[in-house]
Amino acid sequence: MLNNKDIRDELTAWANKPQVNGLNIDNFEPNSLTPVGYDLRVGDEGFSWKRKKIINIQEQKSIQIDPDDTFVIYTFESISLSMNISGTIHSIVRRVVIDGLSHISTTVDPGWNGQLLIAIHNYRDIPVVLNYKDRLCTICFYKMSSEATDNRRTEPNRTDIWDQLIAKSEERKRTDKKNEIILGLLGCAIAITVTIAVICLFVVKKDYSNQVMAIMAILSFSYIIFDIVKKRFFKE
Repeated sequence: MLNNKDIRDELTAWANKPQVNGLNIDNFEPNSLTPVGYDLRVGDEGFSWKRKKIINIQEQKSIQIDPDDTFVIYTFESISLSMNISGTIHSIVRRVVIDGLSHISTTVDPGWNGQLLIAIHNYRDIPVVLNYKDRLCTICFYKMSSEATDNRRTEPNRTDIWDQLIAKSEERKRTDKKNEIILGLLGCAIAITVTIAVICLFVVKKDYSNQVMAIMAILSFSYIIFDIVKKRFFKE
């Protein structure tokens, strides 16, 4: 396992022989270096599973993770490893104990190149806010006695996974647009029905006090029906 001094030595080794020796951290921040690793920070983009939406964190300057939501976040740093160095990713204590976010535990294979996707869940009953470039998790590095021969060839930046999340986001946009149209048509249908009912009341009855009560009842009933339909078929 590499300590902070070892990591600096491996950064130098990569600079001398890229991809052959050592490791590299793009957007390296010296203050993020720890005695046992490096603290990765919140990057430019994220994805909310609850909202099925891509979030531009750099533009918004922060993200809000709602209760019971899982957020997938790109790291600000990009990591490159030679074939004799691997990594593991771990939670930062504050994120778990104070913020109430889930534990993080995953691996980084030798030969990896690119940003990392970190999935984190909010177990609290209130939203948790993470700012752009906040410390998110810690990566620990390990130097192996020999080079790995089995490179899994995963997509750099895990674009294979990110493309699926983009597809989910686009699907949600289409669904929301369709639901908006349906709800609009439903509202128009209810409005027309209420109008016809009111006209009929005025034509048939002469008791205006009863007419007003009947109109109020129709309006209340229409609102209840609209609300039930909205909640039943158009959940967030």
